[in-house]
Amino acid sequence: MSSSYDDNRSRKWLIFALCSCAYFLSHFHRVSPAVIAENLLTEYAITAAQLGLLASTYFYVYCALQIPFGIFTDMLGSRAVISISTAIATVGVLLFSASHTWRMAVAARVITGLGAAGVYIPTLQLLSRISGPGEFSTMVGLFGAAGHLGSLVATSPLALAVSAIGWRQSFVIIGVITILVTVACWVFLRNPEPAQTGATGVLVNGDPPAASADRRSQAHTCATSNAGGNAARSRWTVLSGLLPIMLLGATAFFKYGPLMGYQGLWGVPYLMDVKAMTKIEASNMMMVVSLACMVGGPLAGFLVDRLGFRRRVVFVTGSLLYALAWVPLAFFTASAPTWLLYASAVLIGVPTTALAVVGFGMAKDYAGSNKAGTGMAVVNACTLFGAAVFQPLMGCLIDKAAAGGPATAAAYASAFRVTFAGVALMVVGAYLIRDPKDRAVGSRGRNVRAGVL
Repeated sequence: MSSSYDDNRSRKWLIFALCSCAYFLSHFHRVSPAVIAENLLTEYAITAAQLGLLASTYFYVYCALQIPFGIFTDMLGSRAVISISTAIATVGVLLFSASHTWRMAVAARVITGLGAAGVYIPTLQLLSRISGPGEFSTMVGLFGAAGHLGSLVATSPLALAVSAIGWRQSFVIIGVITILVTVACWVFLRNPEPAQTGATGVLVNGDPPAASADRRSQAHTCATSNAGGNAARSRWTVLSGLLPIMLLGATAFFKYGPLMGYQGLWGVPYLMDVKAMTKIEASNMMMVVSLACMVGGPLAGFLVDRLGFRRRVVFVTGSLLYALAWVPLAFFTASAPTWLLYASAVLIGVPTTALAVVGFGMAKDYAGSNKAGTGMAVVNACTLFGAAVFQPLMGCLIDKAAAGGPATAAAYASAFRVTFAGVALMVVGAYLIRDPKDRAVGSRGRNVRAGVL
């Protein structure tokens, strides 16, 4: 028994480590354009709007493929999807490093986004199978931290590499690392058996196999006695689950779009143009955002899984802190002192991943065990769509305010105030969302009497 437990535990963390390496690279490519933005503007002789489009094509493709990749995962298994995806990403990275025109660079970013899109949802499916009771939020938080470590490497470390060997050679090295991760995933990654078998004692969506069997038995008894009523309730359950999932997606859109607009593209140019920072100093500021993101996910998992905090409390509180972080950027764009911008960076980062961990957990529960992957894919698609919209939108606003001249504090302020308005909408959405676990606890007695679990 002990040997079997140790084997399962070792396999669980091997799966986690391999998937984390792939997600590390996915996040690296989300943020890396910010550090080389000045290089790209000069080499390709493009406008801020064109640079925004170049960076955002990654997110358009990533967003569009979330639900298809969820279907591919069900058909082919997570191992195949992750391995093939990282191989495609390798092609995109190497093509980007060799691109000499704006159109070629855009095509390379599209291919990179296509490859990176096939990591997150397959991994969430794996984590939902291998996580034990009270572990899912924690594991998702740690997985997110690994991704944001990639964002961190795409700030100051990438800036140092670009200064030393150039941006093209830096991306060649990233391409080689991606090849190694692809091979490792194909050779060592294995799809765990479905947790419903109970062979390894793994839980499904946090419920023990015995409890799941009891629930299925009670649901079957109710269906036998009142099939028509259950069919109506089933249709209502699908509808009532879809609406909050879409609301969770909307909050994710207005959370992640501003984050990637700032950290992923326009933060470094803003700090260099308005605050007179060097590229390394500005990259250090973006690195603080990544460090804070690495803290937020595990912290949320600990609060929910270990300390028993209500997810809705964490979600609403995190949304309010996130909105507070944007006040200095939106309303004190030129005058905000450096220490306040660092505080803002922390408040942007910590709630970002905390909201993601809690939000995906609620989406999984609203969708139910049979549709958990689809529910999480919808929220993730909305997340990435936010980045795809905000990066070029902010570029257009900066171009318009600058009127063909160099970007000024007023130009960046116009973009940051629009992002602040989006974040305010996110806070409203967060307040409207109800946690399905809270509903289940509040109505458990009534549901048991009605035979609906």
